[in-house]
Parts: sequence; C-alpha cells; structure tokens
Amino acid sequence: MRFLLLVTLAGCLAGCAVGGFDDTAVSSPLRGDAGEPAKGLAPTGTCPTPLSACAGECVDHRSSAKHCGECGRPCIDGTCVDGVCTKPEADGGAPACPGGGTLCGALCIDTSADADNCGACGAKCPTGWTCSAGKCGVTCTAPRVECAGLCVDLASSSMHCGACGKGCAAGQACVGSTCVLSCTEKQTKCGDACVDASKDKNHCGGCDQKCGVLQFCVLGVCLP
Repeated sequence: MRFLLLVTLAGCLAGCAVGGFDDTAVSSPLRGDAGEPAKGLAPTGTCPTPLSACAGECVDHRSSAKHCGECGRPCIDGTCVDGVCTKPEADGGAPACPGGGTLCGALCIDTSADADNCGACGAKCPTGWTCSAGKCGVTCTAPRVECAGLCVDLASSSMHCGACGKGCAAGQACVGSTCVLSCTEKQTKCGDACVDASKDKNHCGGCDQKCGVLQFCVLGVCLP
C-alpha cells in the first residue's frame, strides 16, 4: 500500500509540470519563446539607462537605425546621430547637418550668412564685408551706397559722381552729384578752365587779359 501511494504521488508531480503549471515555461511580450528575457531586457522587463524598450528590445534612441529618436521611427539611407537621422550629401558623402546647415569640419555652418564660410566652407569674405545669400558684400548706411565693393557717397565721390562708375575728369570735383571745375588756391577759374593768372598770357592778372604778341606775363603783369 505504501509503495502504491509513492508511485501515484510521483506521477502527479510529473503530470503537473507537463500540463503547464510551471510558470518558467510561459512566454510573454518581455520573454522569448524559451521563457528567457528578450534581448537586452532585465529579468524584470526593464532596460538599463539610457536604453529604452522598443518591440521587446533595449535600444539607444541616440543611435538606433530602427528607432531613431523614438520607438518605430527608422532612419532610412542615413545615420542616426543624437536621435536625428542625417543623410549623406549627394556630392561628398559627408553627413548632412540637421536644419539644412553645411558641415564645415566638425561644425554645422549656415554658409548663406557666415562671413568665414560664405557660400562654401573656407570661403572667407574680406575684412569689413558681410555674407548675404551666400555672397560677400559690403553693408553701407545711407546716404552711402555700394560701388565696386566700397561704400561711397554719390553726391561727393569724384570716382562715382551721381552714379556708380561715373568719374569726374582731371581738375573737376563732384559737388551735389555733378562734376564741376575745381581750381586750386593759386588758380583762377576762367570759363571752363583753371588758369594761373600770374603767368598765363591769355589771362594775365585776370580772366581774358591778354598780353601782346611780344610780351610775357610775369607775376600777373604783361611785360615786353
């Protein structure tokens, strides 16, 4: 009788294990088919910092190609960097910058407005110039305007009198955006010319005061 009870008890214990009462054989979303914790997950179903659980795996949102930045956001044809999917540029294959900047060395630069990298990496604008729309230029304040890379006042510039590139002739000055005759202190304006009345035979001592054919103008006086 004792032997029969022992046999029955052993059979019951074996049947319970086979019938599914052993919880180590139960699968769950956080366990594999064999009842082991899913990849990277701790036995409690959590992930160590800074990893996060995504689809039963512990992933790093900062670099995961399948979960870049958040669960379920794949990075296609690019590289996940700091949670942002950066795609290679078509020309050089270098990783692009988030927000549309250009990678210059290790920095993302806005080449449309950076005076040290204007239009392209390393394209530096001259001193005092600014970068706008990817081109170097000067920024002038009114009433000055930009002419040939310089800030000029069209009202007084002898090289740009009234308009860029409109220069005054020798002996002229720009006054009020107009080229006018400009005589030195020792000269006298006679018509459209500046003369030295101290020795000019046609303007000796003053405009239109001519000396005779055999005379000379000396210190503004006609002498034989």
